Amino acid sequence: MLFVHTRLRKDGTNVNVEKLALKVRGPNYFHQEHPTTYYKVELMKALRLDDLNAMYKSMFGHKNIPLINTKRYVSEGMLTNKQYLPVTKLAWNYAIVNDEANLENFDLLQEDIMELGVDNLEIYTGSAGTLSWKAQNGEQVDVYLKTNKFPVPKYLWTVVKSGQKVVAFAIFNKNNVSDRDLQKDSFCSSKCEEISWIRNLKAEKQYKKVENGYLLCCEFNEFRRTITEMPNLSGTLELFT
Repeated sequence: MLFVHTRLRKDGTNVNVEKLALKVRGPNYFHQEHPTTYYKVELMKALRLDDLNAMYKSMFGHKNIPLINTKRYVSEGMLTNKQYLPVTKLAWNYAIVNDEANLENFDLLQEDIMELGVDNLEIYTGSAGTLSWKAQNGEQVDVYLKTNKFPVPKYLWTVVKSGQKVVAFAIFNKNNVSDRDLQKDSFCSSKCEEISWIRNLKAEKQYKKVENGYLLCCEFNEFRRTITEMPNLSGTLELFT
């Protein structure tokens, strides 16, 4: 499973990218499918709105069509050196999202991370699960861009680590989650009120607003029980408050 690993180092008033790498799980990964230039071309084709809307209209009805788009796992704002900007256009940096315009908490989390004044910072980010949507027959079905290809994720997640302190975030990739599903799918005891540095997210309780992408703030070990794509981190870890 893919995820992105970024290491930032603060030097005076400047934040420098010390390490930016595509991480993989398993020694046989490069013998399997992985994002290539061809993958990106296929992804862009699969994101064509006319084709998507036609497929979703037949599945969900014309009044219940998911609004699919993309966001960047690593945004331009997270890269202070222009030489790294081409990274934002690599195939693995495209997160498939539902209703990009209203997924505000994804952007607020990135802003809070970039405003975090620490000397060394590591960021892991990716997606997990498959988004489900109510079909015309009333059943919940998994959402793909193409038949059984390019799943729309259920969660967008980010892990932030500084030294032996770490906190994990998961954002619901759906801005109309019911109270029942929110309770069922909130897989950790959220610690958002304890995290002092997520100022933008805590302003007016933004992180709790379902319409902006409900946010969970998790202790790392509890987070990994559900988000298995995230590798284990060594040492004794404290909550990054």
